[in-house]
Amino acid sequence: MMTAKKFKICIISSQYLGFGKIGGFGMMTRELAENLLEKGFEVTVVVPKKDNQKEMEIMKGVKIYGVGLRNILKLINTFKEINADIYHSQEANLFTYLAQKALPDKKHIITCRDPRDSCDWLIEMRYATWKRRLKTPLVYFFEDGPLKTRSIREADVVGCPAYFLKEKIKKMYGRNDAILLPNIEKFPEQVPMKASKPTVCFVGRLDRRKKPERMFKLAENFPEVQFLVVGRAEDKGRQSELESQASKINNVEMLGYIDKFNSEGLQKIYSRSWILINTSAREGLPGTFIEAAGYGCAILSGVNPDNFASEFGFWADEDNFEEGLSTLLTDNLWKYKAQKGYNYVKNVYEKDKAISKYIEIYN
Repeated sequence: MMTAKKFKICIISSQYLGFGKIGGFGMMTRELAENLLEKGFEVTVVVPKKDNQKEMEIMKGVKIYGVGLRNILKLINTFKEINADIYHSQEANLFTYLAQKALPDKKHIITCRDPRDSCDWLIEMRYATWKRRLKTPLVYFFEDGPLKTRSIREADVVGCPAYFLKEKIKKMYGRNDAILLPNIEKFPEQVPMKASKPTVCFVGRLDRRKKPERMFKLAENFPEVQFLVVGRAEDKGRQSELESQASKINNVEMLGYIDKFNSEGLQKIYSRSWILINTSAREGLPGTFIEAAGYGCAILSGVNPDNFASEFGFWADEDNFEEGLSTLLTDNLWKYKAQKGYNYVKNVYEKDKAISKYIEIYN
């Protein structure tokens, strides 16, 4: 791996895994922060403050600032005090704009993880709870709108974790120079030994947009297949409702949320599983696709970012999940597709290769 000056890096994000909402942004922000720290960089993170978060605390050596809405006007001073060489946003937001305004002579990088156009926002609204719908204007102000567009257009480097997003970034923000900034993942040296019986895993928040009920229906149609469900809903009432539904299906096991940073539980689920299923109405490139492929799981999905499902599993683009599962199980097609996916993610997203890409850009 190439060497680098040990720059001071400030990562800006809407989430950090360990506080509040659990999602891909928070997971990847933590992966990047901890891996950069491991390489000797000085790393700080700035995120909106969650209920269980202090204004500043250190987690595994990473200094994390939680900024409440009441203190947002002080954020410019905070960015100046941090005085990083590079400010790297995991999706642009209001904080990104303020960092650029505060320190225009520093370097600003933006990874567009899941840029949302009007169609994406409509899908979000369609599946959101009423509580989340009422918050949408505030969320839109923070995460989108003209300030985000301006930030992306003025950034020194714009990246994305998936090739298909380059065209979307060009259409939405006029940047035709987006580069691949891959997720950072650690994979086993070879595909692990799988469960003796067909096993499918579902990993993600159990919110309405993810449509786990469709997975329950599939499980009822394939009683000989074991379904492992990792995740929980943000809404406690919905979580109870889903647990009640699952309890009536003998081959569905609800495992709750598993923190991959503090246990090997999630890795063990991927190791056992033959197939990862994704029934979501909308996605960018889910981190679970990369994680699962890295443990030798085929992908069964209704969305097909970077052709992950069609190349490394089955693309159920017509809600034909039953056909997809049957196809993958016939003659062990899943095993061939899974090996193909494993080879791909090892070449693109493997930890050392991925972090070297970041160091190259920082240099």
